Amino acid sequence: MKIHPVLLGGALLICGCSRHVEKSFDEMTGEEQIQYCRAQTQRAMMEACTDSVPGIREFVNVSADDSSDAIVKWHGLAEFDYVNHFGGVDRTNLHLVFIRGSEGQIHSLVDSAYYQEQWREEEARILNGK
Repeated sequence: MKIHPVLLGGALLICGCSRHVEKSFDEMTGEEQIQYCRAQTQRAMMEACTDSVPGIREFVNVSADDSSDAIVKWHGLAEFDYVNHFGGVDRTNLHLVFIRGSEGQIHSLVDSAYYQEQWREEEARILNGK
């Protein structure tokens, strides 16, 4: 019985016998590293929200400004519904920033600088009687 080489090659491709070797983060070019990190932003933001706010029911909007090549300049905003302590549902949002861990993983954290600035502005408004 003869096996035609084209059929054998096709069968190997269909079976997944071809090997695709992924580059490690350090082997990627600078642009590849940025694209790899951008692909992780939404997941990182959702993880940060679920770690920070208990009872999240549904994400309404998750968006990131990742236009800079410097990850530390990226900012995100997540809006979501959560179950409040009375059992009802409220909607809130979190401002987030990003950092890069080892092997290129992206992590998102609550933007404490944003909230500190909001606190200072509100305090000044109250003290000035506005």
